[in-house]
Amino acid sequence: MSLIQFRLSLSFSTSSMADLRSVSTKEFYWLASCFWGIITCKLVYDIKGFISPFCFKGYEN
Repeated sequence: MSLIQFRLSLSFSTSSMADLRSVSTKEFYWLASCFWGIITCKLVYDIKGFISPFCFKGYEN
Protein backbone atom coordinates (compact mmCIF):
# COMPACT_ATOMS: atom_id res chain seq x y z
CA MET A 1 0.00 0.00 0.00
CA SER A 2 1.42 3.32 -1.02
CA LEU A 3 0.73 6.40 1.07
CA ILE A 4 1.72 8.79 -1.69
CA GLN A 5 0.14 8.32 -5.06
CA PHE A 6 1.31 10.45 -7.93
CA ARG A 7 -0.11 10.09 -11.40
CA LEU A 8 0.93 12.24 -14.31
CA SER A 9 -0.88 11.45 -17.49
CA LEU A 10 -0.18 13.41 -20.64
CA SER A 11 -1.85 12.32 -23.80
CA PHE A 12 -0.47 13.97 -26.92
CA SER A 13 -1.65 11.24 -29.29
CA THR A 14 -4.65 13.26 -30.48
CA SER A 15 -5.08 16.89 -31.38
CA SER A 16 -7.87 17.43 -28.90
CA MET A 17 -7.32 20.15 -26.30
CA ALA A 18 -9.39 18.14 -23.82
CA ASP A 19 -6.49 15.67 -23.53
CA LEU A 20 -4.20 18.42 -22.24
CA ARG A 21 -6.61 19.09 -19.38
CA SER A 22 -6.08 15.55 -18.07
CA VAL A 23 -3.17 16.90 -16.02
CA SER A 24 -4.75 18.50 -13.00
CA THR A 25 -3.65 21.83 -11.61
CA LYS A 26 -2.70 20.15 -8.34
CA GLU A 27 -0.27 17.81 -10.12
CA PHE A 28 1.25 20.70 -12.07
CA TYR A 29 1.78 22.72 -8.88
CA TRP A 30 3.36 19.69 -7.23
CA LEU A 31 5.89 19.30 -10.05
CA ALA A 32 6.58 23.03 -10.26
CA SER A 33 7.16 23.35 -6.52
CA CYS A 34 9.42 20.30 -6.52
CA PHE A 35 11.65 21.71 -9.27
CA TRP A 36 11.59 25.19 -7.71
CA GLY A 37 12.72 23.67 -4.39
CA ILE A 38 15.69 21.99 -6.07
CA ILE A 39 16.70 25.22 -7.80
CA THR A 40 16.31 27.24 -4.60
CA CYS A 41 18.43 24.80 -2.59
CA LYS A 42 21.21 25.03 -5.18
CA LEU A 43 21.13 28.83 -5.16
CA VAL A 44 21.25 29.04 -1.37
CA TYR A 45 24.12 26.53 -1.28
CA ASP A 46 26.13 28.58 -3.80
CA ILE A 47 25.43 31.87 -1.98
CA LYS A 48 26.41 30.30 1.34
CA GLY A 49 29.67 29.07 -0.18
CA PHE A 50 30.44 32.57 -1.41
CA ILE A 51 29.61 34.38 1.86
CA SER A 52 31.02 31.89 4.41
CA PRO A 53 34.73 32.65 3.83
CA PHE A 54 34.07 36.31 4.67
CA CYS A 55 32.36 35.41 7.94
CA PHE A 56 34.55 32.54 9.16
CA LYS A 57 38.33 32.59 8.70
CA GLY A 58 38.61 28.78 9.02
CA TYR A 59 36.96 28.24 5.62
CA GLU A 60 39.85 29.87 3.74
CA ASN A 61 42.19 26.92 4.37
